Amino acid sequence: MFRLFTTGRGQFALALLVIVAALLVWMQRHVTHAEAPLFTDENQGGQVYYTASQTAVFWNRECVDLTWQLSGITEVYLNDVATVGEQTETWCLPPTETYRGFYRDPAVAELRVRFMDGEIRRYMLPVYAMQPLVERIVVPLALVAMLLAGSLYVPSRFVDPLTRQRQLPEDLRNFRVRRGSVAMVYVLLAAGIFALLVYRSMAAPPYQQAYTFADATLTTTVDPPLVFRSNGCTVLSWQTENVSVLTLDGETISLTGEREWCLPLRSSNSIVQFEIEAENGETQRRTVYVAAAQPMLYYTVLPLLVLVAYFAGWVPLAWLDAPRFANNRVLAPFYRDGRLNRLLFALFMTVNVIVISNVFRHNAALAYDAEDHFMYSIVLSQGRWPVESESNQFFAPPLVYAFPALVHTAVTAVGLEPCTAHEGEQRACQIVAKAAQLQNIIAAVGITYLLVRICGLIRMDDDLLKIHALAVLAMLPVFYKTMVFHRGEPFVALFTLVITHHILIMLQKDRRSLLLADGLMLGIGFGLLVISRQWGVIAAAGISVWALLAIIYRGRAGVPLLRTGLVGYGIAAITGGWFYLLTQMRLGSATAFNRAPEEAANFFARKPLDFYIGMGSGT
Repeated sequence: MFRLFTTGRGQFALALLVIVAALLVWMQRHVTHAEAPLFTDENQGGQVYYTASQTAVFWNRECVDLTWQLSGITEVYLNDVATVGEQTETWCLPPTETYRGFYRDPAVAELRVRFMDGEIRRYMLPVYAMQPLVERIVVPLALVAMLLAGSLYVPSRFVDPLTRQRQLPEDLRNFRVRRGSVAMVYVLLAAGIFALLVYRSMAAPPYQQAYTFADATLTTTVDPPLVFRSNGCTVLSWQTENVSVLTLDGETISLTGEREWCLPLRSSNSIVQFEIEAENGETQRRTVYVAAAQPMLYYTVLPLLVLVAYFAGWVPLAWLDAPRFANNRVLAPFYRDGRLNRLLFALFMTVNVIVISNVFRHNAALAYDAEDHFMYSIVLSQGRWPVESESNQFFAPPLVYAFPALVHTAVTAVGLEPCTAHEGEQRACQIVAKAAQLQNIIAAVGITYLLVRICGLIRMDDDLLKIHALAVLAMLPVFYKTMVFHRGEPFVALFTLVITHHILIMLQKDRRSLLLADGLMLGIGFGLLVISRQWGVIAAAGISVWALLAIIYRGRAGVPLLRTGLVGYGIAAITGGWFYLLTQMRLGSATAFNRAPEEAANFFARKPLDFYIGMGSGT
């Protein structure tokens, strides 16, 4: 019994069981017994009271008690079934075939009420199920804990044969070293993925969506939603109820119809934008996505074929170890003892090739606040700052908008019609939007390269640290996603690493070797950081605290570092501080924001603990 407490496996098993118990207790106390939302409403003398016994259940088909009390109404429906105005009803979550039950996909008990004046209002009460969380997290953790604990008490005569290391058969060892055989494995793998993508694009089932607001309904069907080629076509059909006007990408269309829709050339995805006007005059937009399988070939099949060429001996790589490459200062982080670290270099190239491919293929309009960032560049090209009515980013620093603005000025100077609106039909609009994306390639290459160099400064002979750090970055979808947006955040990351890298170099120098150039480098870096995005000021503050601690640790030997840092701050005040001074003069505050002060205070206010660690209320 004591082995459970004294061995590493036993202690790990106990830790997992404690985590499982904590999760179950948390679900029981803070989720399934959490207070449900209460809807109260009044309209023209009518009153609504609607709530549930609980807001979450453990299992997908469990039930909750819904209670409502209504007065001054003519009709009431629970999930489109007519009911009475005062009742407590047991309502069970839908079957798992139609409801995944995870926290991002709650079951919704909808109460639809028609008041005396004819107005219809809907009250949506989400109910969450913990079953997927139990199945995907709690049960696997419990199984691993029981296996670890059980392995401690299995007789050694049963365990030893399972853990003893064996030699591979001779023919299998020969297979592993035969380059042609390994290449054939990759050929078969590439062919299998290719066949799967072709099959998925040809056999993808129709995708149907229904969108309802203000008693108006739009139902769209895309058949198929996935096409093979980047300029492939699909069939788009739609039906409406209680809709007065329907437009498709700005074109007024019939309320029920069907048409062929083709993706733009060299595009991996596209959007179809409906604008719906309900009979009461309210309008809403609905977006439908169509994707292509072809880009997946570039990210899966082609790399496998490159490996085929390598193992088959068609691509000799010995020339990469030539001294002229190994001794190059730029390429030095990828070499050790005169030999290229092929895995590290391949990982670096893969990350950046994906970024470059995305930049050229991604629709620039698919981005957060895309129109506001785009119009900032257009207005800046006119030699003035945008006002709030022209761009919601009127308060932002100009660094990432300067290059697209110069491009717009250049293309209009050679005769192209100026761009006047986001997603305008003018050729200049397309060029400016793509230029804004292209500058992110500099940020992506710089971030990955500096990450490798910083790891080399931290542990000079540890190539595995470089690979791990780059691999962790490569696994983050947000990295690739952000690199196709026209925003300042990529350059905040870039200049943060530029400054960090240079400070690490300075810390390795003696005090007599610190030069004015070091202060100049820091000053320019800090200046560009704070005019990339306001959040750069926070990064600069963090770096400064870290550097100050390093200076204090060195005592008198840190005085030259402090002096160089102060010179850098002086230069930063010139290269970046001018914008905040101008913002103070232009907008009345150096911290101007696109929210009113009271709204911003509430937005950034400290939230209750559940806001940070809760289930997110489905959002």
